[in-house]
Amino acid sequence: SMAFWTPIGWDEPQKYLTEKDGLPATPPGKRWRDVIKGERDKGPQHGNYSGWTAKNLLAAIDKKVLENSKPEMAIIMVGTNDISRGSVPKSYQADLESIVEKCMAAHCVPILNTIPPRRGRDEAVQDINQIIKSVAQKHHVPVVDFHEAIVKRRPDQSWDGTLVSKDGVHPSGGKSNIYTDENLNDCGYALRNWLNFLAVREVYFRVLHPDDISAR
Repeated sequence: SMAFWTPIGWDEPQKYLTEKDGLPATPPGKRWRDVIKGERDKGPQHGNYSGWTAKNLLAAIDKKVLENSKPEMAIIMVGTNDISRGSVPKSYQADLESIVEKCMAAHCVPILNTIPPRRGRDEAVQDINQIIKSVAQKHHVPVVDFHEAIVKRRPDQSWDGTLVSKDGVHPSGGKSNIYTDENLNDCGYALRNWLNFLAVREVYFRVLHPDDISAR
């Protein structure tokens, strides 16, 4: 969805930062839109498409994405479509590990996202998210726990129709570039954008450009 990540390319997410964490709000002398690439890249050539599973992503990332785009970071959420039948495919973990390994071999930091709650698929969602977190831990890569953030803000299935849209599957739309506490309780894409912005900011400064911390 173009509701995901595109606001980072035209808005100023750092204005919603409220806590001092020792990191600059922006790269020195730049805006996030100056350093973040791919925020409007949509389609198989960019490693994403409607209905994709982990196996689809794995087949696409080598030449179509990693060779052509040479990304420093990749935000990866895959699994919602894998559990459409109510369980996690046996090949899922191996496919996800291969995706992570290929990214790392290409000097790209994969930022894994847990999948959001899905109506009628509680057990499968729990199982696949545990795999995502275990793969992140095994390979020492960042993980954004989107699922935990949703259920923390909207417990007891109250996420259904609020942070998850009325179809019971996708994050909800709305003001996806407004990161106030109130809006983060209502707009699923705003919450995902904000959590990933925080992760990207940390990877940018702590891993890719640590010298920029002292240059502020």
